[in-house]
Amino acid sequence: MVCLSIKQILKRVNLQARYVARRVMSTTEKWKLISEELLAAYKLLPSDIKESNFGYTKDDFLQYLSVNELRLAMEELDGVMENNTSPGVLFWEHMINAANLMNRPEHAIKYERIKVAT
Repeated sequence: MVCLSIKQILKRVNLQARYVARRVMSTTEKWKLISEELLAAYKLLPSDIKESNFGYTKDDFLQYLSVNELRLAMEELDGVMENNTSPGVLFWEHMINAANLMNRPEHAIKYERIKVAT
């Protein structure tokens, strides 16, 4: 297992955020990219994923996504860790991309830590 310091994680997150920020896009374009990242992560969940009211539920995720509540959709997806093992590195990369697009560095750092531990 690779163990990164907080400084290294912040550096990675900042590099990803700068890359995303370089591309000027409309709000609608940004929402579309965020939705695509979240859907890509969702599609990586195994079919036997456990759902709970205290973690992840498919219906809540899809509802939040359908009404463009992207932060809530992202947080619903990260709740998968409450009752399941990590869905894998690629899942967390999509979550990191979504967090960076939403300018949520605290989420990106959290997801980077989970990804590294996966």
